[in-house]
Amino acid sequence: PAAGSPAYVIYTSGSTGVPKGVPVEHRQVVRLFDVTRERFGFDENDVWALCHSAAFDFSVWEMWGALLFGGRLVVVPLETVRSPDALHGLLRRERVTVLNQTPSAFGRLAAADARSPERLTSLRVVVFGGERLEPAMLRDWFERHGDESPRLVNMYGLTEATVHASCRPLTVDDVDAHGASPIGHPLPGLVFHVLGDDGRPVAEGEPGELYIEGAGLARGYLGRPDLNKERFVDHTAPDGTVRRCYRTGDRVVALPGGGYGYLGRTDDQMKIRGYRVEPGEIEAVLLRHGAVSAAAVLPHDYGGSDVRVVAYVESGARAETLATELGEAAGAALPPHMRPSAYVVLPELPLTRNGKVDKERLPAPVAGAASAPVHLVPGDGDGDGPELTATERRVAGIWQSVLEVSEVPADADFFDLGGTSLSLLRMFEQVNAAFGIELEITVLIDGATVRALARHVDGALPTSPALTG
Repeated sequence: PAAGSPAYVIYTSGSTGVPKGVPVEHRQVVRLFDVTRERFGFDENDVWALCHSAAFDFSVWEMWGALLFGGRLVVVPLETVRSPDALHGLLRRERVTVLNQTPSAFGRLAAADARSPERLTSLRVVVFGGERLEPAMLRDWFERHGDESPRLVNMYGLTEATVHASCRPLTVDDVDAHGASPIGHPLPGLVFHVLGDDGRPVAEGEPGELYIEGAGLARGYLGRPDLNKERFVDHTAPDGTVRRCYRTGDRVVALPGGGYGYLGRTDDQMKIRGYRVEPGEIEAVLLRHGAVSAAAVLPHDYGGSDVRVVAYVESGARAETLATELGEAAGAALPPHMRPSAYVVLPELPLTRNGKVDKERLPAPVAGAASAPVHLVPGDGDGDGPELTATERRVAGIWQSVLEVSEVPADADFFDLGGTSLSLLRMFEQVNAAFGIELEITVLIDGATVRALARHVDGALPTSPALTG
């Protein structure tokens, strides 16, 4: 085939729900391996594992990485891909040397590796891609294996730029680095531009949207001239030349030590109390905890324009203990508006067929749901209010049960949380029974909040103590 003819078409998801076909030419695939061969030392002795669907362009890298260099390709059955212990065994038996994983999938493989008495002696390189990597998740792996054998490499890329666009080898020192996820430098033949909303380069060290220029760009979307005009754009460089670029929709920042850091998707940003919040910054804090192998952060609308941060973590630890520790860590590292108001602890986060966290399948943060143990952060959910008294905690627990909500801010109105006149009666019955008192509903005429009700409860107790446990 001609070098400029399409080698394949891969469909990527679109914000409208209509997939977009991306034709990639033969010469672009060949170029990808030309510029990475020396860096990785690929040759005919390598054994590659094909772990990903042909609908995910990681598979292009896996298949042609083996075939173009004369190596061996092991096609891994889907049931093995989904079983970390089985995959670990296959990697040993087949003596795989090159493994490609999303960070979420690798976290489970790393846990299987920790359980196994057998070492992956043949594995020489692990390439990460497909989603944001937080180096903190690699702490235990590095403690067992070091950072030289196998080498771990984070590669940033996207279908429109032929799988991979940048490369960053990882070391033990990266585990304690905070901030953006390191994605390294552009591969040879590509240029990164970090631009602001006005289309101009941002100041050094400032975040912006990544535009990619160079030989790896696809010709455009199949049959979508409108979308091509929106995403494949002309950028006027400082020297006045006009460059064809792909507008990625990814937020990045140039790092002081060189290379770039990935912050997240521009459309993944959350608006919390008027602030723009990057989920990845919160996830990075959660992943520093040794018991957390994966994390995802989403906004949750509690009604009445009350949008708060909910954290989902993958761990086998006890939910309440873990969430308390994570809450303390978040309190020390994050401003109030970025601190999760609830933690959902799951044995495994759901993954898509491509190995990425499937956020659509994460359970709603409902207290008491058996499939999703929830720990609630006391207070107003953002860390600004005073610590709850023992009475306030007991009252809040009753409200959670009656209202079937995951979090009750101490100063939130009962009816704003979804309460009705009937549920108010049930709540009062339970409060009176729990404390052995006989409060009338009329005590809340000036405000139905946990804090207000707790004051009335304390006043109705026989010795009127102020409980502060």
